[in-house]
Amino acid sequence: EMVGYRREELANQDARMLYPTQEESEYVGRETVRQIAERGEGVIESRWKRRDGSIIHVLLCSAPLDPTDLLRGVTFAVLDVTARKQAEAALKESEQNYREVFNAANDGVMVFDPVTGAIVDVNRTMLEIFGYTYEEALQLHAGAVDSGDSTYSPQQALERIHSAAAGEPQLFEWLARKKNGGLIWEEVNLRTATIGGKLRVLAVVRDITERKKAEEQAQQHLAELTRAWHANMLGEMASGLAHEL
Repeated sequence: EMVGYRREELANQDARMLYPTQEESEYVGRETVRQIAERGEGVIESRWKRRDGSIIHVLLCSAPLDPTDLLRGVTFAVLDVTARKQAEAALKESEQNYREVFNAANDGVMVFDPVTGAIVDVNRTMLEIFGYTYEEALQLHAGAVDSGDSTYSPQQALERIHSAAAGEPQLFEWLARKKNGGLIWEEVNLRTATIGGKLRVLAVVRDITERKKAEEQAQQHLAELTRAWHANMLGEMASGLAHEL
């Protein structure tokens, strides 16, 4: 039933007829002998070609009839794992699609463990913003890039992650430090997401350093105008008082 042949069509035939290529048949033969010699049995994934020409994925579990003499024959228990392989391929494609979208985002994205605050994934934009390699980023925890200001401490970062994990989305500004020591202002959006079947806290980070600089300059300009206005008003009052005297 697995391969679509009748018993009499398989009896006394060379097993190589079941493999789509000569190379795969030879590999299974060599690997079976090697594994049995090492541990007395073998487990190999391969492909078989059905009678109708379609290909299935199989798991071959082998054991010798006589461990001291392989020429007496080897038994094979065969499991059709085609559905599993298709699921794995679909999962891999889904992961690739996720990774492409994840890395194409213009904003930095970090994925946190909701309990420990450990970074479990980070996109390319985030690495560019902070100057870390992917491997270095996965060694960090929430708030590890803190600026040193107690208002933006690792403990504060972890508390916000816990709040987001509890179902309270967070949107706030954060002062952080890049790998090279430079400070950067971020707008951080925290919310939960299920990734790979696990609950995670997703942080979408936008660099707002230039905006903060512009706001600071605007505030300074406003302060200067206010001081000038007060000085002008005081001057006019002094001039009016002098005129009255």
